Amino acid sequence: MQYYNAKKNDPYSLLEKLDYLLWVENEQAWFTLASDLIDSNLKNKNYIRMVIGRIIAYNHIEKVYLIIKNLRNKKNMESFFSLEMANYFKYGMQSSKAVNEYFLFLKFNPERYNDIEEKIISFSDIDSISAIINNKLNEKPFDININRLKSALEYKKGDFI
Repeated sequence: MQYYNAKKNDPYSLLEKLDYLLWVENEQAWFTLASDLIDSNLKNKNYIRMVIGRIIAYNHIEKVYLIIKNLRNKKNMESFFSLEMANYFKYGMQSSKAVNEYFLFLKFNPERYNDIEEKIISFSDIDSISAIINNKLNEKPFDININRLKSALEYKKGDFI
């Protein structure tokens, strides 16, 4: 807080204040500050990533997910932070959320298909991932990326025919 007291309007001192509020678990204050920091720095995606990263470090995933969804809707940033959230959900064993975020990322970054395929295939529970992808195929039957992922998963499971 010393840095914050010395430079109250500096964006990095406000990050220190956010850290402090997260640490003392003042939810209303940190949520308000985080929302203000994001709204006032919409053009600086790296700064927004730092704010979100701080909140994730204190394990406030549902709140940060709410902030990200609002940001995506408000500012036409549909896939913002989707890869990072997908990775977080993957390592937290939340397969469905992870796959949804990976597909969201893939929708806006189709050139990164191979990277996403590797991430999805590396899930430990292939059967549940296959079920999630089959459900996605029912929603969007002609999405070529979903079909390609389904084929890759079937190959990994040994279903060659």
